[in-house]
Amino acid sequence: MLYPALRIPPSTSFWFDSIKKIIKHCEDLQIILPKKYDFSSFRVVVPNSLHIQCFKKSFNKILSSKNYIPPFIGTFDNWLELQAFNFDFFFPIQNHEKLLYLYLKLQKNYLLKKNNVNNKIDLLIFSRVLIKLFHELTQALLPSIYTLDKIKIRWKSALNYLSPFVRTILKDEIELIWSIWCDQIKNDEAVWRFINIQKLIIEVEMPLIWFTSIQPSPIEINFLNNYSKNCSVLPIIIDWSKIPYLYFKAWPEIQLSKTEFTITKKIISPLYNDDKNINTPSNISICSCNSLEDIAIQGAQNIINWLILGYKKIAIIELDSLVVRRICSLLERSKVFVFNKVGCKLSNTSAAAFLISFFNVIDEPQKSNKFLIFLKSPYILNDISDKSNYILIIESICRDIMVFNNLDFVLTKLKNINSNLHELIQKIINKYKKLNSKYYSVSKWNSIILKFFLELNIDKVLDTNESGKLLLKILSNMYKNIDSLFTFFEYRKFIELQMDMTRFISKSDDHRVIVLSISDVYLLRFNAILIVGIDINNFPSLVKEILFFSNTFRKKLKLKTNYSLRQKQLRELTELLCCCEKIMLLWQIYKNSELNFISPLIERLQLILNFSEKKLRTYRSEISLYNIKSIPINPPLPSCSELLPNKISITSYNNFIACPYKFFAQNMLNLNSINNFYNIPQKYHYGNWVHKILFLYHSSLNSSKKIISLDERFKLLNLISEKIFKEAIKICPVSLNYYIFWKKSIQCYLKWSYAHESFGWNFIFGEKKYKKTLFLFNNKKITLYGRIDRIDKNNINDKYLILDYKTSDYNSLRKKIYNNEDYQLLLYKFLLEKNVNISKYHAQYIVLSSKQIKIIDIPENILNSITTKILISKIKKQMHSIATGAPLPALGVESICRFCNMKGLCRKKEWLIN
Repeated sequence: MLYPALRIPPSTSFWFDSIKKIIKHCEDLQIILPKKYDFSSFRVVVPNSLHIQCFKKSFNKILSSKNYIPPFIGTFDNWLELQAFNFDFFFPIQNHEKLLYLYLKLQKNYLLKKNNVNNKIDLLIFSRVLIKLFHELTQALLPSIYTLDKIKIRWKSALNYLSPFVRTILKDEIELIWSIWCDQIKNDEAVWRFINIQKLIIEVEMPLIWFTSIQPSPIEINFLNNYSKNCSVLPIIIDWSKIPYLYFKAWPEIQLSKTEFTITKKIISPLYNDDKNINTPSNISICSCNSLEDIAIQGAQNIINWLILGYKKIAIIELDSLVVRRICSLLERSKVFVFNKVGCKLSNTSAAAFLISFFNVIDEPQKSNKFLIFLKSPYILNDISDKSNYILIIESICRDIMVFNNLDFVLTKLKNINSNLHELIQKIINKYKKLNSKYYSVSKWNSIILKFFLELNIDKVLDTNESGKLLLKILSNMYKNIDSLFTFFEYRKFIELQMDMTRFISKSDDHRVIVLSISDVYLLRFNAILIVGIDINNFPSLVKEILFFSNTFRKKLKLKTNYSLRQKQLRELTELLCCCEKIMLLWQIYKNSELNFISPLIERLQLILNFSEKKLRTYRSEISLYNIKSIPINPPLPSCSELLPNKISITSYNNFIACPYKFFAQNMLNLNSINNFYNIPQKYHYGNWVHKILFLYHSSLNSSKKIISLDERFKLLNLISEKIFKEAIKICPVSLNYYIFWKKSIQCYLKWSYAHESFGWNFIFGEKKYKKTLFLFNNKKITLYGRIDRIDKNNINDKYLILDYKTSDYNSLRKKIYNNEDYQLLLYKFLLEKNVNISKYHAQYIVLSSKQIKIIDIPENILNSITTKILISKIKKQMHSIATGAPLPALGVESICRFCNMKGLCRKKEWLIN
């Protein structure tokens, strides 16, 4: 027999009130004897496992002074698990098997072939979408599973609500969805569960007390109606007529509809219809925040304040997962460890990140940066004590400016540096080499990955981690009936989707603060609740329209609609607002630099209060501030005579002239910025190649005893260029762009070179290093050195010419020279005079470009002996002043600072403000 439902108003005493009414009801109907509280024949079913303790505590408290026997209590799923039903003919499939099954089904479908759906990854993603859709369909249509004709009629009647145009256009898609759903439902786990429920109805005879959920599913309604034919059933529902009038006025959707639940057919109306009864809720406060960090700080501070007040049960309602993660990380700093009952996707864990890094290595085996990320993972090479040093060696090679993110080149260099490490790395690479081009079944792929983990002891490390255990479980799944072959890219996406579908909940002993979804908090009692992210994007949530499943179509099939989902969430929120002493609503005013509005449902609540000249209480936690005395930051003035180097290059001296602090950091402290992983060559790579090509070319011309024509020179330069760039292209194919650019410049360079030689100039030598020791005061000395690109001699007047190749901008270089900001060629002249003992020199820069070779002559008024003597004397004084402790200030010239690697050390931005 199905008794009229007991209506309990939502309040903090909900469980006490419901148990009192249950006892009174049983006594009135003489189900139990007066003053003999024997409930051993009853079964109590609650919506959630967390409700079991709530019921037990209240039941024990009410009957603590009496003798009683408690009822069996648990969730509906617990009850089903206790029943031992054997179905030899039925083999339910899990979600991971269902995903694979749907994917293979879609691949074979003619409709998708006709529409040229070649991207298999898209099909996998679509399969995951279909799993969610089919789950909804199954839950709604299962009660009619024994009468498939009724389901077909219901399906067709729902289709009639689509426009004829839509039905015509999507005819094939409609047939596809229907046929696949009918085919896959045979082995659906939900069907197995439903068959168990039907067995339960027939075989179990036990009076039932049923606490209903906010919106009972069709399966639950079907079960209660059928079970009540054999046994007595007492439903317990929330009495929505006893909630504050404010919530009725703001949210009329909260009322039950006529056809929603057969147990409660009556439409509920509010007790009061007078707006004078509208009062501002004293337990609700709202806090608007400007940014993600602001909302996280406010949330964390509120929780800390509540803990200080002695609250032991605090809930965080997760509407915005990103903000909740930030709040949890802030609380951990205060030694408050939050228990996240909602959990996260397995794909967001460290174990999943390791597997993805391994997949990246298989996918792109030549990328050294991806291999380095894989090696840095805590799950690999843990048995090697010197792992950190090994990683440093490999990283230093990977960041070499000439490696271009190529793993083969890294291994070649590593072999010369550390042969043992090279053998170890080569052994790892050989295990997964060429896997990205193979075809295997999913089971075979899983066994290959697990074998790799086993050989490198990765599985043992993963097994010590909670998320690692889940990951190993996914990789251990076997697919006996599926022998289809998959590419690595299909397999990778399949595993990634499985990780996305798997929830990971980390264990915690600290249950003072718990993270729940808004549906999980139903009928639970907390001292305080923090609702995070109650904005227009997060609350209420909307049903995603897939294919032809519009809201109208969903309504006719009795699936979730936007209205039903909003109604459910409103009831959950209302129940929460009625039952908690302190509730804080948090939302961001700005999100991703755009204006973000509060939830329209909260705005409606505020609007009703505004009509009564009232409003929700706003509150912001005061953050404890510590007054720290600020010390004004001045430009750095370091001085350290002990660090003056014994030798400096001409480039280093140019750094000193540009900015003394840069010289201090780069040449005295020997600091360098970390190199990036260069996927493509940079401009200085191109400069190095050009220098090498021209040196080999002119050396070849000099060694030849016969006169070489212009055509032969063109062939020779092309041959040398091809040889140099061939090596570069082998390491990095993108170098081809620079090769094409250089080939365009060859003709221009040969024309200039031929004209240059016609004036009597001949190449003597190039790429030579020279040095000269400068004696400072007090017997101190420093060596000046530099590498000269090229020296030419004129056969007519016996003069010498210093040449330096440049690939930089012509105008900026010319400006530097005439502003006396460039001393490179002047110092080269000084080094030559002291080493070769020749006094007559000219100097030129050769600016190389694809259209024209430009020459910059150094004027004689700069390149004379007097200027040289003055410059050398200046260098001696400057080096001596550094040696005696003179400060090296940061000049802060914007044109120099823009590309400076040391600007993070001098903190220019901070001292410029002061």
